[in-house]
Amino acid sequence: MLWLIYAIVAMFAEGIKDVINRFVMLSEDPYAYAFIGNILASVFFFILLLIAGITLPKESFAWIFVLLSSIVWVIIMIVANYSYKYTEVSIRAPISEIKLLILLVLSALVLSEAIVLKKLIGTLLIFGGLFVISYKGKKLFGRLSEKGVKLTLLASLFGAMVILIDKKGMGYFTPETYGFFVYLIPTFILLFFLRNKKKELKSIISKRWIYMVSVAILSSLYYLFKLKALVLVDASIAFPVIRISSLITVLGGVIFLRERKEILKKIIATVLIMIGAILIVGAA
Repeated sequence: MLWLIYAIVAMFAEGIKDVINRFVMLSEDPYAYAFIGNILASVFFFILLLIAGITLPKESFAWIFVLLSSIVWVIIMIVANYSYKYTEVSIRAPISEIKLLILLVLSALVLSEAIVLKKLIGTLLIFGGLFVISYKGKKLFGRLSEKGVKLTLLASLFGAMVILIDKKGMGYFTPETYGFFVYLIPTFILLFFLRNKKKELKSIISKRWIYMVSVAILSSLYYLFKLKALVLVDASIAFPVIRISSLITVLGGVIFLRERKEILKKIIATVLIMIGAILIVGAA
């Protein structure tokens, strides 16, 4: 059950990180934020590499997974950062769980992972949480018309895709080596989007540096331990455990960011997600 310990560490790191992301994105630029965060995370992983040692794959095609993951992560970072601007984190977190349903389908098609009854029921319960949180104005999917929600769903789609890419990549790299390159390469990609953003970069560095360092550490811990979990267990089992982070995010949004509207819906949606995740873990 070592994978479960890794998944729980990733869960807490992701939950706390989401709350900080929402707080910072209320006033800062998404591109500058992603760029600085990636630089700091790259440094963190480089330190891990010095400790663990660099192990490179013999197969040249293995680097395709690193490149694909890096590109998709750039898309996720930018889209997700904008979604934090337009959506309360206590609403965004449950809605983002749509990626679990996408992951269940894709993992069966791409990785040939078995879909047992517990996995299916658990994923459907998680999806049910989306129904609850998306209800607005007497319309079942009324909230889906909101810009922030649309961006959250798009980020979730790419999030499910990158999990499968990372799972494949773990067959050729150690988590430390893979994580380093997947943070380093997007840093250079993001450079192309930073023209005329000196003011935004200075703003984050001068006003939000403590949050940036915290997010970089949390992001690195999340990604490192997520990769470690993926080495040991199916993606469709490890990822739902990690996504229990939604409970932490919702509570953080309500308590620290004072997102007090529709608390009952947020709690019901989060509880459905937790029960679904527990069922999926039971299928391990």
